[in-house]
This record gives sequence, structure tokens and C-alpha cells, in this order.
Amino acid sequence: MANQWFRFKQFTINQDRTAMKVGTDGVLVGAWANLSGSSKILDVGTGTGLIAIMAAQRNVTASIDAIEVDNEAFNQAKENVQACAWSERINLHLIEFSSFSENSTQRFDHIITNPPFYNSTLKPEQKERAVARHNESLGLSEIIEGAAALLYESGRLSMILPAATFPDLKTIAQKNGFFVSALTYVKPTPSKAPHRILVELNQTKILYQANELIIEEFGRHQYSDAYKQLTKPFYL
Repeated sequence: MANQWFRFKQFTINQDRTAMKVGTDGVLVGAWANLSGSSKILDVGTGTGLIAIMAAQRNVTASIDAIEVDNEAFNQAKENVQACAWSERINLHLIEFSSFSENSTQRFDHIITNPPFYNSTLKPEQKERAVARHNESLGLSEIIEGAAALLYESGRLSMILPAATFPDLKTIAQKNGFFVSALTYVKPTPSKAPHRILVELNQTKILYQANELIIEEFGRHQYSDAYKQLTKPFYL
């Protein structure tokens, strides 16, 4: 059974009300996204509020909006945001991403998301977890199409995804005028194939150099220097 809370260096995430707990994926994309020059940031599918709070810690001048469709997760995020040191800069919205992207008059410099990625054959039994992590709730096309409507021309979209989705991602991105501008392959151990990608998209085609991040380099809980450096501002 997962802990009902997760303590970071500068904040605590309570997670007793929501099916989705703090995990490596959310921490990775929250720490990896390049937030330099971003004054307006959007966290899509905030869950417990983790990525929004991480963004507020990392960028001390940015205004952050975070949207969540599940009522219990929204209330959990509200609790966590109100308890953190940057609550005055984080605005929460209980709304579907499609509705938000169609109706919002706001524009953003950066959108960050740890989106759902289970297909229909792997639908979890628990309804809340299915809503939180299921492709039917928030798919790649919806995310990228919404980002096209919400981002400034120079804005960026950062995501963590299964490595196997990269070909589909590139196709959908290009259809919507986006190009890969940063890419990190995430490997659980040195001997295993990448299981995740950290990817940044923008609307300008530029050259980028893909790199690799190994999580556990020397055995279980023996983390690589690169992983420790990336997450150092957050993990105790």
C-alpha cells in the first residue's frame, strides 16, 4: 500500500484521496522541462498537483495554471497547493482539457504533462485509476491539438511518454505544426532498453541532440549521478 503522503525537500504531497500516487514519471518531467523564460505555465492533468508545485519551485516568477478532470484529485491538488509556499502563483481548474483549450483566452509559454498511456486492452479495474491513466480520457492528439491552441508561437510542450509512442508522437506533432526540440531516452538500468521518453515540442524546426538518462545504474535504488543531479532540488 502506497504512503498517504510523499515528502519532498520544500513541500509535501498528500495522496490519500486520489488513485494516482507520486511516481518517477511525474517527478522526471517536472524536473526535466526547460522552464527558462516561461512566465505562464500550464500543467495538464495535475493529479495531486505535483508538477504544478515543482514548476512553481523551479521558476520563482512564473504564474502556473493546473487543470484536472477528476473531482477527488482536484480537491487533493487544492489541498497540496494551499499548503505549499507558492500557492499564490498556482491556479487550479476543475475542467476537461478539451473544454479548457477551446474556451480559454489565456496563452502559455510552456505546457507540461504526464499524460495517460494505457491502451484499451490494459484498462485498470479501478475506475479512478482508469480515468487518471487511460488513453480514452486524454490522448496524444487531444494534448497536441490543445497545445496548438493554447501556446504562444514560441511556446513549448513537455511530456513524458512510453518510448514506443515516439513514432506516433512525431506524426501527430507534425500534423499540428510541432517539431521535437529536445529528447531524452529514459532507461531503468544500463542493460535495459528505454521505457520512457522525455520530449519537448515547439513550433519551430530546430536541430536537437537526443540524450539518455539511466535511473538505477548500479543496482536497485543505486541511482545514477545524472538522475540524482536532475532530481536533487526535490528528493530528500
